[in-house]
Amino acid sequence: MRQVGFFIFFLFFVHVSVFSQENERGYMFRLSLKDKGNPPYSIAEPEDFLSQKAIDRRMKQGLSVDSADLPIDPAYLSAIRKKGAEIKVISRWLNTVMIYLADSAMIEPVRELPFVNSADWVWVGESLSGDDKLKSVKNKAGAGNTTSFDASYYGSAYDQIHMNKGDLLHEAGFRGEGMTIAVIDASFTNVDKIGF
Repeated sequence: MRQVGFFIFFLFFVHVSVFSQENERGYMFRLSLKDKGNPPYSIAEPEDFLSQKAIDRRMKQGLSVDSADLPIDPAYLSAIRKKGAEIKVISRWLNTVMIYLADSAMIEPVRELPFVNSADWVWVGESLSGDDKLKSVKNKAGAGNTTSFDASYYGSAYDQIHMNKGDLLHEAGFRGEGMTIAVIDASFTNVDKIGF
């Protein structure tokens, strides 16, 4: 479970590194929740919260939809936002929420929410705030073959991306649109009990 969380954090760190130029300092925390609350969904109607592709894959593999698949209660997410946190990533299966705070002291009111089990500091660096900055990066990324995929485009993530030849894939036109990504890891809940 810890390895999955680290991998999600790593992916998020790379994402933030690419988009974080010229922004202010901030802090990221991973909230582990005690439960999902009362989400307005039913496992009897999975089409309300899962894609048809996911439902079809489960049927093909004989996997039933269960409570782990339910999204986190929107009331929980609203309460987190009301404490001044900006939600960055939600994992319904890990029952965690990754949040950004401009000031690390702002975590205390979030930590005191009755449904929060723990709040772990996982990152400090530049913020991702500013819709205009995000739009300019998206425009740059969507500029076709005229985009220069160099160190200035990727920011501090350049070394990691270049080392794995990600820049060459981007230059060849592979940008990730319409892709389904599977994360295969060495550990998750009940890995020693579930047969494949």
